[in-house]
Parts: sequence; C-alpha cells; structure tokens
Amino acid sequence: MNSLKQLQDCGQSIWLDYIRRDLITSGEFQRLVEEDGVHGVTSNPTIFDKAIAAGTTYDDALRLLLSADPDRDSLTLFEKLEVEDLQMAADILRPVYDQTNGSDGFVSIEVSPRLAYDTAGSIAEAQRPLWASTGTKNPTFSDVLYVEELIGPHTINTIPPATLNAFRDHGRVQPTLEAGEQDAEHALARLAKLGIDLGAITENLLADGITAFTHSLDELLSSLKEKRRVLLESQAARKGGIRNARVA
Repeated sequence: MNSLKQLQDCGQSIWLDYIRRDLITSGEFQRLVEEDGVHGVTSNPTIFDKAIAAGTTYDDALRLLLSADPDRDSLTLFEKLEVEDLQMAADILRPVYDQTNGSDGFVSIEVSPRLAYDTAGSIAEAQRPLWASTGTKNPTFSDVLYVEELIGPHTINTIPPATLNAFRDHGRVQPTLEAGEQDAEHALARLAKLGIDLGAITENLLADGITAFTHSLDELLSSLKEKRRVLLESQAARKGGIRNARVA
C-alpha cells in the first residue's frame, strides 16, 4: 500500500507544501489527491516567488489583470494570482472536504510574516496549526526524518514535493509522535544541565525564519513590480505599433 495513504490510518493528514498554476492545470495535483491521498495544500511567499516571478507561467494572467486595471500594485497582483490558484486547487479538493466532513480539503495561505509578533492579528488570520517545512535541510539526516518522527493523530504534515516523493518511496509508517516521551523529557533536562538554553535557541530560529519569509515576500513584490513594468511597456509598445500601422 502507498505509505503516504497509510499515514491516514494513523490519523494524520498529508498536505502538499507547494503550489503553482501548471501543477494544477497539468492534472498532476489531481493525481496527488487521488493516488497519494493528499488532503490539502499550503502556500507561502517563497513558493509564490519561485512560481510567479521566475519564468513565464503567470505572464498571461498578469497581462489580463493589467489590461483590466494598469494601476494595480504588486501586492494586489500577487493576491489576485494567489487567490485564482487557490480557488482552482480548492475545486479539486472539494471531494476531500465532503468525505472528511470539513476536516480536510483546505488550501492554506500562510499568515503574513509581518504579523509574526502580532498575536491578535495572527489569531484573526489563522490555519489550525500544522507541521510545516518538513523537508530535511541537513544532508546527513534521513530525507524523511520530519515525516517519520511526527506521525500522530489529529495532526497535519504539509510536505514539499521532494520529501513527498521520498516518503512514498521508502517512508516507514508507525505512530511516533507520542513515543519515547520520557526519554525526550530526560534529554531536555540534560540539555539544561549542560547550559544549553533551548528556549533561546528556538527564539533565535523563529526570528531567523520570520526574517527569511519577510525577505521572500519583499523579493516577490519587487519581482512582480519589475514584471508589471515590463508587461505594461510591452502592451504600450504593441498599441503604439497598431496605431502607427493604421495611420500608415
């Protein structure tokens, strides 16, 4: 049996930590839902920066948006493109939503990193919590470490494509989230005795993560601003050429 689908037997939902328009329009996302049991999608500025700003996948959609309103700024353009993608993905996930009585079948937009230190604003915006960024960054670790070690009931693991493929290939499914609690508590206690402040470490990691995502959002908006300029100039040049041809 597909090991990704086996995770459902442990009470865990698998969401895809990735979205781009051609993943949806090509039918690949539909396949992931039907064959791998993907029950949702998450997105963030880094994912959209790579999908929108790099390449030409979104150029036609941007041209239509700018034709309708050339004064739209980068943030408005991003939100329009993002919502279009999420709506298409949500349509594919509708059967999952119905089958799970609304527990799954969602498309999640990450809370803006600019709300990271705004508790009330974050609560007003948010995607019950879930395990995120579960791709393995350290090449000496297992490439499915943060999937295998976080399996438990009433949880969501949103997995990037490479990790999803790796877990389908060789992931092991067993309830691990609540296993070894006493050993973990003893390990944390030993860290404190050694003078390692886990709270300070996690605060630093959180701050670094927020900085990285804020940078990604700024980069995305900057890239969209430049792409908007190029497309508007191209449209103006074409219109000028048509007028000149008519005059001639």
